[in-house]
Amino acid sequence: MYNFTNDWFNYHKYIWDSLINDLNPSKVLEIGSFEGASACYLIDKISKKENSELICVDLWPWEEVEKRFDENINKCLMKSFDKISFQKKKGHSHKIMAELLVNNKENYFDLVYVDGSHTADDVVFDACFAFKLCRPGGIIIFDDYLWPVVKKLPLEKKPKMAIDAFTNIFHDKITIIQKSLYQLYVVKNLKEKNHKKIY
Repeated sequence: MYNFTNDWFNYHKYIWDSLINDLNPSKVLEIGSFEGASACYLIDKISKKENSELICVDLWPWEEVEKRFDENINKCLMKSFDKISFQKKKGHSHKIMAELLVNNKENYFDLVYVDGSHTADDVVFDACFAFKLCRPGGIIIFDDYLWPVVKKLPLEKKPKMAIDAFTNIFHDKITIIQKSLYQLYVVKNLKEKNHKKIY
């Protein structure tokens, strides 16, 4: 039904199934969407909820990739009978996430998926903005934590340095719930200790 040229997302679906079932999110922000595999999965999962919302952010620098994204999302939305509020935002993630904060989206999203740029300087911006946009008790998922394992790239060209910096700086405000080595999953700590945890 969908037109995906890779199966990268399938490696993580079994973990996401568990997280989504526990978190039960309705407001999701995705940074980096490519052809829409994870976005279609999320639409299927959250569209049954009232007031569900998904925002996808990407540069889509390749026309053919953006075209596949649009086609895949349109097919998925037709299945959901438009029960979900969907927004596609094309542009640099730091600018769009800053706009979301200005528009009162701080502590708003149940789930933020960070899978955009792979350079450390970009990822650290995405991580800090994701923390501000994620609600207490919500989850931030960092993709490509160990990307690329086999390639000899300098540290600043990989996400890991930025993600490690974020988790070290915010260590008292997050809880790491490691379920794989390739992705890193963190919970934004609840402000009040007597709130029920979702993990």
